Amino acid sequence: MAKNPRKIECLILSDGRAGHVKQSQAITKLMALEQTREIKILYPSKIHEYFFSCLMLIPWPHRFLKLLLKLALKPSSFKEALEGSENLIISAGASLNAPNIALRKLKSSKNIVLMKPTWGRASQYDLQIIPNHDVISQNRANTIRTLLTPSHFDPKQAEQAALELKRNYPLTDAPIVSILIGGSTSKTSLTVSWMALFLKHLKTYLKQNSVQLLCTTSRRTPLPICTELEKNISSLPACKLLITDPSSNPIPNLIHAMLYLSSQVWITQDSISMISEALYARKKPVVLQTQPHRSRKHETFLRSLEHHRLIELRSPHELMAPISTTTDFSLLNEEQKTLRTAIEAIL
Repeated sequence: MAKNPRKIECLILSDGRAGHVKQSQAITKLMALEQTREIKILYPSKIHEYFFSCLMLIPWPHRFLKLLLKLALKPSSFKEALEGSENLIISAGASLNAPNIALRKLKSSKNIVLMKPTWGRASQYDLQIIPNHDVISQNRANTIRTLLTPSHFDPKQAEQAALELKRNYPLTDAPIVSILIGGSTSKTSLTVSWMALFLKHLKTYLKQNSVQLLCTTSRRTPLPICTELEKNISSLPACKLLITDPSSNPIPNLIHAMLYLSSQVWITQDSISMISEALYARKKPVVLQTQPHRSRKHETFLRSLEHHRLIELRSPHELMAPISTTTDFSLLNEEQKTLRTAIEAIL
């Protein structure tokens, strides 16, 4: 990062969703911003959130803006929001659009919004970082379009996590296949019947390939899917790790450890963030197609990555087909360079 005469203090707004917070954190790590504070934005009700978001479309004078923010948020959240003197605000998530806009004006700071903002005008953000799969009416001067959602992979931290994983689980020198299972979304369903089909073909794959399996689910994974995994692969000699309750995971930074160790990474199609994370780790993931696409956003995201040969799209029937794990990541390197330049320009 180029030296900047301003001391950058950053405020990350959180909606409590880990994926959104990780995107904001990825920006601070990309720019090596050390002075960072994170607060959770809490509304008394959804009605407060809705009306505050609508009101932020109006250019309120400073003295009214503070009162509106106080009325919109829970007292503890309001107090935390105004405590610091940050000059950069970052948020990801629709419920944070309005507080981001308000705090930008109250603190006379710069602001960055990640993902297509639901609320506010484009001019109310200094920089919008919007993935290509989010449809917008037009690209403005303050908008950067990206292939992936922001993520961060630190090889040194991942190596330490990998060593911890090796200390706790009996890994050999055989190649490792990591399987990351997501869950159902509003547009996609992860069903027991699909999982049964996948496991059937996985067992065939294991008979013909001498590999080790590391598998973890997510918070969105339905319980019947977890049960199916435990019943079918936990006892397989190839299975060295199976986590079906991420909250009880004993290894810090487990996903990055798995990415670091793996020769192949398989991810269910629903998880845009995990696919992005694998690519930031410079691993070409095999994306497991769980059903025909019903989400235009997911379809655009996956087809774009497939077009650039950054992923391999596979159905369970295609697991035995040769998988190319080599790819050219120069496009992603250029994307990160463009992001740095755009962020430096507003600081």
